[in-house]
Amino acid sequence: MNENEVRAFGKNCIILSSIILVISVPVSIVIALNNDIGSVLPVLFVMALLCGTCIWGIVRGYKRIREPGKYIQAQAHVAFDPADRSNENEFRAYKSKWAWDDAAMEYCRIIESGYEEIPEEDEDKIFEYASMPAAYFMMWLVENDLMSEIFYGQISKEEINRLKAREISPVEFFVGNMDCCLLRDEISEKVLPFVNGYFETVEEKGYLNFRNPDMSDYYQCIRNENSFYYCVEFSWDTYDMIREKIDDAYGKYRSDNTI
Repeated sequence: MNENEVRAFGKNCIILSSIILVISVPVSIVIALNNDIGSVLPVLFVMALLCGTCIWGIVRGYKRIREPGKYIQAQAHVAFDPADRSNENEFRAYKSKWAWDDAAMEYCRIIESGYEEIPEEDEDKIFEYASMPAAYFMMWLVENDLMSEIFYGQISKEEINRLKAREISPVEFFVGNMDCCLLRDEISEKVLPFVNGYFETVEEKGYLNFRNPDMSDYYQCIRNENSFYYCVEFSWDTYDMIREKIDDAYGKYRSDNTI
């Protein structure tokens, strides 16, 4: 689905929801005025829910028209041939929008509200949470100079040095400089074989070794009483623990693949 299709979907949501709302409101008023309220209360309750759903549909449609990019399940930039099964487990990309819904569900537990009630101003914060696993791994890659020339050509040396000096967090860097995406062609070719194994690829999407939380290096380090996977604030202490685990995994990989 491209941006035009997302906008068209949003427009259709607004039109359909508006039509139903315009019909429902006067019908509800007529029912209330011409009947005993007690006898039609269940009907009015259902009509109120219908109106509320229509309003929600209009709001969500408007958001899709205004920011279509947030609702696109885009494919990674690397071409993938379904007939070529030899590369089906290669890491292709991590895009935070793929994890946004999961992060949002955790966030709902924090603010104690329903998914539909998430304030619009909180959506960027959820993108930060959804970026958390990849941002930690990206920091390890940058710190070990394991990014590609494409990466270094796109991002200023000053920003990279600020990250290495820990003047900004990798989450800030990931969101501000990388558009919440870690792509295959941004990673050095010499470490890609390791990355292919350290990530798990599911339906052409890259996951940071975390499909089973109990076996995840990342989750083991951020484990918390709420069992949150995304909605845990970044800390350098946590990064140092994750870095040690990745170092161990990378060291074992190099040892196992040394001829």
